[in-house]
Amino acid sequence: MAALERKSGFSLREEGNRWSLRNEITAILKPWFAARRVPQFAADFDNAGLTWSEFRTLDEALSEDPDLSEDNPMFKMMSHSGVGRYPVPGSPTVFSTTERPAPVAPPILGQHAEEVLGDIAQLDDREISTLFERGIVHSPDWHRSRSAA
Repeated sequence: MAALERKSGFSLREEGNRWSLRNEITAILKPWFAARRVPQFAADFDNAGLTWSEFRTLDEALSEDPDLSEDNPMFKMMSHSGVGRYPVPGSPTVFSTTERPAPVAPPILGQHAEEVLGDIAQLDDREISTLFERGIVHSPDWHRSRSAA
């Protein structure tokens, strides 16, 4: 790394420089990591206080990491429409005089389409209806409200 600093003229103590030189840093580190398995360096990294982790799929992370489960008070398992059950994060902060707010389910795709089109895009009801009727915009509630009418 010292040679890279000399060659580039940038200090690697500065985050912006590390970002700029990320490809060069990766090229230096890649052979070292390729020659080792995680158990060979995990304890040393932990003892040095490094922030690191293995790359995992979402399913692997959810099944292996207790921090991504209800063991962590920040998470609550919730059903996501069409996707399944996953942990939903709540607030990461805790105050002594108030309880942590419970996580809330994420919106369903298109759930707020009418609000966004009306309030933010400033479209009138006719324009919004035309977008839905042409299938350009979808909402889980729009088709229900139309079939009930």
